[in-house]
Amino acid sequence: MINVSVLFGRYWPVIIMLILLGVIPFLGLHYLQALVFFWFFYVAISVAWNLLAGYTGLVSLGQQMFIGLGGYTLAIASVFWGFPIYVGVALGGVVSAIFSVGLSLILLRMRGIYFALGTLVLAEALRLWFNNWAYVKAGSGIFISPAYNATVTDVYYTGFVVALISVFLAKIIINSKFGLGLQAIRENEVSASTSGVDIFRLKMFIFAISAFITGLAGGAFYLYQVYIHPSTAFSMALFLKMMLSVIIGGMGTLEGPLIGAGIYVFLDQLLVNFPGMSLLLQGVIGLAIIFLAPHGLMGSLKRTTWYQAMIKRIIKGF
Repeated sequence: MINVSVLFGRYWPVIIMLILLGVIPFLGLHYLQALVFFWFFYVAISVAWNLLAGYTGLVSLGQQMFIGLGGYTLAIASVFWGFPIYVGVALGGVVSAIFSVGLSLILLRMRGIYFALGTLVLAEALRLWFNNWAYVKAGSGIFISPAYNATVTDVYYTGFVVALISVFLAKIIINSKFGLGLQAIRENEVSASTSGVDIFRLKMFIFAISAFITGLAGGAFYLYQVYIHPSTAFSMALFLKMMLSVIIGGMGTLEGPLIGAGIYVFLDQLLVNFPGMSLLLQGVIGLAIIFLAPHGLMGSLKRTTWYQAMIKRIIKGF
């Protein structure tokens, strides 16, 4: 019998999963394809927020501003400037990262609740600004007409690539000295500073990386939506969804946002017939997980001995 672990190493389950995700558009299951695309979107924004809150202790309440920036950059670049839509998606990430660096000069001098409130205020200010900016048709929104030329499969793979980029970057960061520095900041900023960690520089870098991922995800999302409006692009509901995904899966874990995003998409579809109660029920579920599994599903699961033993068996192969 062929030892799969010899062929693919310890990553063979990941490779098989990527192959399965890659062939979904060829199965003709359009509903499943749409669900998986939404999972890609929530994975990306959840991974980005988890890098801030879970690994660095920077609880941003305004991460939705980068979703809006990514979406509007796509709209402006493709509709007004005639750029290819995929260039617009990439620019959304770049613009968001550059914008975050500028914000860092102000926001990163705040700590705790002040940083959280600062990001929330700026996200709301951006929503109001785009709602009144005549260049983007003020509050009427924009139809991203070039996106009509993109096939559903093209949009799916765009989301796929964005999700892969988010997870890949997160894994590199977590397993690097940079990641250790971030976790030191999370545990105790004073101790990290006395140990030689450049607090401001690391915070600025992770804020920019998180913004870049979120901006890419925002561009991919509005490539799917085709229409963008300030009230939805900068909506607090988007932040609540990414936060719930991370809480469900487990903050401070790489796998948590992936699992949490999948559960969130499932719950969102399950509660689609209860639009008035959907957010409330999701909040109740989030609170239940906080009480029953305070480290999230993956965070709590990884602390069990049987899970650790199971992972060792998987790595060894069949």
